[in-house]
Amino acid sequence: MKRVILTLLISATGLAGYSQATKALFFDNNFQAKICNFNPTDASMTGFQDVGMVQMTNPPRDFIYDSKNGTIIYQDNFNGLKFLKLNGDQIVSTNPVNINQTIMAPAFIPSSKKVVFFKVQREFNGYGSNEESLTFSVIELEKGGKSSNIKRISDVSFSNVAAPFYGKTISFDRFTGIEKESEVAISKPIYIADKDLYIVLMRDVTGTNRLFKIKVSSPNAAVASNRCDYNIIDMAHVSGTDMVKALYFEKFGNQFELKVGDFNIVTNTMTNSSLVKTFSQSNDVIVDNGSIKFNVDQSKLYVTQFDGSYTNIHNIDILTNVTMSGINPIVGNVQFDFGFTEAAYKPFKVSSVFKLYPSPTKGEVYFTNETGLVPNSIFVYDNVGHLVKEIKVNNIVSNIKIDLSEMAVGVYHVKVDMPSDDFYGKVVVTR
Repeated sequence: MKRVILTLLISATGLAGYSQATKALFFDNNFQAKICNFNPTDASMTGFQDVGMVQMTNPPRDFIYDSKNGTIIYQDNFNGLKFLKLNGDQIVSTNPVNINQTIMAPAFIPSSKKVVFFKVQREFNGYGSNEESLTFSVIELEKGGKSSNIKRISDVSFSNVAAPFYGKTISFDRFTGIEKESEVAISKPIYIADKDLYIVLMRDVTGTNRLFKIKVSSPNAAVASNRCDYNIIDMAHVSGTDMVKALYFEKFGNQFELKVGDFNIVTNTMTNSSLVKTFSQSNDVIVDNGSIKFNVDQSKLYVTQFDGSYTNIHNIDILTNVTMSGINPIVGNVQFDFGFTEAAYKPFKVSSVFKLYPSPTKGEVYFTNETGLVPNSIFVYDNVGHLVKEIKVNNIVSNIKIDLSEMAVGVYHVKVDMPSDDFYGKVVVTR
């Protein structure tokens, strides 16, 4: 496993098409938020640009840097979204599409210049009371900031939330006119460009953690969710694999442990875990206010964690996930981002995640599915359009075997009925 990841990380060095310059959102006890250049190896900051006041009791949660287009996206202290345009170190404009609604878990899609996120809404449920739900939504930056709702997620928990967890928010009840503070068990998200998947961890109404995988470009944003036994806070994708580096926490006796592990987004399994920090339960525990970041060529990995006064930065070994060194803590809150690889700006292609091989074959064919979504069924047709085989699929597996050994020699057409884009392929059977 370690050797595979190392090979992938080394090969990924060719992906860095843009500068390694890192931008950050920083604010200290003076409550003045600033954009600056940030070097995580020594926690140095330069080129400060003021962007406004914040509240330390409800700090911004997410920071996104689009280095190619000089765009910064971040949540303000009221859980809205702010957009800034940069020219070098200078803020040249504030995008008029600022979203002053309750936003959670925003992710940027570089290839289409969209931001996807969840909104908290309270709506009348038809049974005499108001019901909270999350709505998966999108902002299209190239269409003047057009915002639209895509899908409502109604089975998440707003009452069975065991903090510490990412997601405390204030929602406005438009029926009563009253604001209500809610805790939603939701992680920071990740958007994997080469799979067109938005992935986030949420807790459902039964108190079960579930990993939600949303195929953004599919009709109605196809959603798959599966049980996940880990309290994931944030993820960083290992390029070209089904693995992410996951920042998560576990309760151990009377303490909480912050850890980094290798998490498989298809099987929902964690391996190669290492301890980053231990928290005592005697005080208010802030385990969840952290992030995990690769630099652009995936040669370095960093974990940050804000404890209410200081930002702690840890340099993580990319093979063992062990903390290599601790960098001097920063007074205040700093959130930084390296930006995206050049590959992230390329439009998603279905052929990059679905494959049918080998062809020609003497009977055994495999359908490769790297989306993490479960196909509904696989249909095989002969060359005149007759259905000759159907396979029902119940579990997430990356390779599904299609046995055509009993079929006559000839050309066969395969349709895979996916929750998102259906896949069509052709196989030649020989002897």
